[in-house]
Amino acid sequence: MASSYNPPGLPGLAGSTGTRVDSAAKHIMACKVDSNMLAGWCSDLQNASNHMHIHKHKYCMTRDELVLNTNMALNENSSMMRRGAAYPSVVTTLGDCSDVCKNVITILYHNAETGSTFLYMKTEGVEDLTNKLNNSTEQQQIKNLPFFMAQGYALGVAYASALSGDTVGSVLIGGMCTVMNGAFDCRAGQMLQWYFEFEEDMFYSSNQTGIMAGTRKDIIPENTWHAIIENGDTPTELNRTLNLLKLHERRQKSKTEESRKRFHDRGLKGATDGYPRGKSSCKSNMAFPKPYMLREDGTDHYGDKIRIFAKCITGARKHEMVDIMLMTQSL
Repeated sequence: MASSYNPPGLPGLAGSTGTRVDSAAKHIMACKVDSNMLAGWCSDLQNASNHMHIHKHKYCMTRDELVLNTNMALNENSSMMRRGAAYPSVVTTLGDCSDVCKNVITILYHNAETGSTFLYMKTEGVEDLTNKLNNSTEQQQIKNLPFFMAQGYALGVAYASALSGDTVGSVLIGGMCTVMNGAFDCRAGQMLQWYFEFEEDMFYSSNQTGIMAGTRKDIIPENTWHAIIENGDTPTELNRTLNLLKLHERRQKSKTEESRKRFHDRGLKGATDGYPRGKSSCKSNMAFPKPYMLREDGTDHYGDKIRIFAKCITGARKHEMVDIMLMTQSL
């Protein structure tokens, strides 16, 4: 085991031995893939069920993927379809969710310094922004956003379309497991939160002066958010604001890190050069674990704190297997 996980670092126990942690206590429950939600994030809305069947591996829930619960709507005015069901509704990917919707999710969690700010952003902020959009698909995706919560890790396969097979699969909600780490080094004993892979640039990727890797960057000032809502060209303003944040630190990945990520992505998401559809059939917009870090001033960040779901058992480098203990039962 390495005593330090700062680059270049050494692999943790899971990565160096290729083994998986086991625990006597395993809490498992059946969960159903939220087909209705994924249909709204589908690139072919007119033939969503058939499209999800053709690209079944892109939308399905597969072993070792972080599972997110979608039972509760983000806002009360949501029109998301929710039939009575015996199983919790879950997803492991946002499918072909629009860039504007992903930007809204990114800013929502990034600006949520406190609970009151989060409540304002998710209600008045998101609602006002939705009304400014001209694209009906983007409007519906943002309006019907769920309040994502960590459910656990998938133990089997469940499909988004009933045409492909069973839409219900087993999910580990308590116990220890070996899973894929995200884009930030993990140390044994750290609390872990989940984050979407498109949020990666909202955190510092390496240690800065007085700032540890994985720490949130500065929030977007409230007057800037109001300007985004009031501006007629909303998607452009969202992109411009996020690009400014990303430029605060230019991310430079080593060749080893890139190679490790590509190797594991082939198993988790699919091959980008696979026949016949290549990258278009690869899974994307997934959630991964990262260490929960305090802000630069030593305070908690509410948007991250509410996403804590596990504890790191043995450390790991970026994009390699890590041993964790799930704590979703106590959340």
